[in-house]
Amino acid sequence: MREDQIILTTRAQQRATGLNQVLAPHWSPSAAAEALGMSERQLRRLVAEYEREGPKALSHGNRGRPPAHPLSAEVRARVVALARDQYAAANLVLVELLPHCNARFAVPAAQPGSAYRPPPAGFVPEQVFCFKYTRTVTPDNTIDFAKQTRQLLLDAQRASC
Repeated sequence: MREDQIILTTRAQQRATGLNQVLAPHWSPSAAAEALGMSERQLRRLVAEYEREGPKALSHGNRGRPPAHPLSAEVRARVVALARDQYAAANLVLVELLPHCNARFAVPAAQPGSAYRPPPAGFVPEQVFCFKYTRTVTPDNTIDFAKQTRQLLLDAQRASC
């Protein structure tokens, strides 16, 4: 990842959209705070930081860095050994327990037969199913996607700087 690129999670992208709406101003701070699941005070702090830092304010500061207190190789090896040896029998308990739980908590089907239904005629899976991608927002409000740079423009859902 380049130094000038920021990778945002889906949640951070939603927050950026909400913050842009507040700054535009298409949304009131109280409506944005409610929609984003935060207090108005937290929103005010985030808006101030977003104005200073841009999308970088929405990315956690430790992203891409190694943990401050990582487990040593010896501890990691010991945990793996315990899971394989001493605690391997835990899966055997599940094998014995699951049939009992299924018998006790199973709910019979409302209708007999298979729940599978074939797709309707003319169904094109490519038009229904999609892939989710992590997108990189650069400081100039563009994203790099599929070897192309795209500008995030102003519309009803997103305000662009």
